[in-house]
Amino acid sequence: MPSRALLIAAAVRQTGSQCATNSRPLTEGGSYRSTHTSHAPRNPNVNPPGTPTATSTSKSHHPTSSLGFDSPPTTPTPASYLASHPLTFDTQSTHPLRKHHHPTRPMQSASQRMFSANTEWRNFVEKEMGPEFFKDLAKGQSPKLLWIGCADSRVPETIVMAAKPGDIFVHRNIANQFHLSDDSARSVLTYAVDFLNVQTIAVVGHTKCGGAAACLGASKEPAKSDAGESALGRWLGPMTDLARSLDYASLTDDQALDKLVEENVKAQVANVIRTDTIQNAWKDGKDVTVHGWVFEIEHGKIRDLGISASKDTVV
Repeated sequence: MPSRALLIAAAVRQTGSQCATNSRPLTEGGSYRSTHTSHAPRNPNVNPPGTPTATSTSKSHHPTSSLGFDSPPTTPTPASYLASHPLTFDTQSTHPLRKHHHPTRPMQSASQRMFSANTEWRNFVEKEMGPEFFKDLAKGQSPKLLWIGCADSRVPETIVMAAKPGDIFVHRNIANQFHLSDDSARSVLTYAVDFLNVQTIAVVGHTKCGGAAACLGASKEPAKSDAGESALGRWLGPMTDLARSLDYASLTDDQALDKLVEENVKAQVANVIRTDTIQNAWKDGKDVTVHGWVFEIEHGKIRDLGISASKDTVV
């Protein structure tokens, strides 16, 4: 069975399939080297017809490029550079070495690119996991984790956990709230515990949370009545009240935000524990554990707050 990290690589690097035929792994500071004879492409604006092209032997960091360059670069490219400079495609044929010499991909709309990326991902998964993977996935699900997280696009649970489809049952909303009056959240919890037999539940906050920052700012202003609040304001109301109850006097703005993120996770874990779903599960002897985690965006790391609760231990 191939590593799950391969699935993540396919999701993150949508252009990967463009170079799949010629690609080999790079190590930091290393290079893929091949000795070959290459011919510099003729540029009609530089080399008039009949002008001989130079022939040279060079060492390159990849074979003939699938992006359309006949002659690859002569200097190795470190992996760190590739990570920070994603591939782009010259769909307008504006590069001087490509003009009039190479076919170009037609311009795609944003939605077309998404469908193309999905096709590339599906093909990659079937290649790595086997052609029957999706057929088997359609037979049912047995996730091991319920992730109650924020809707922030920078915290995709399947990717940060290196999981595959079917591993994680998910509920996400603004600022990872679990309101006891929210039937949507409580329905997800009930389905996960009572019908899917999920035993691990995690409320996951994250650093640099926009919802938490909004509540921190709102906590410094006079409270509004529900009638004067927007839907977002009402949703974040409990978190804003939590922000007003905390002492930030000795903290910087960044430290205050981090503190609110952590305290919010603790509050939502407490709410999850209060539900009849969890209480009944524990009474029935189910080994259900509720955790509180924070994903540190700037480090790509999940941190356990050490507030886990189970039928045997409530911390």
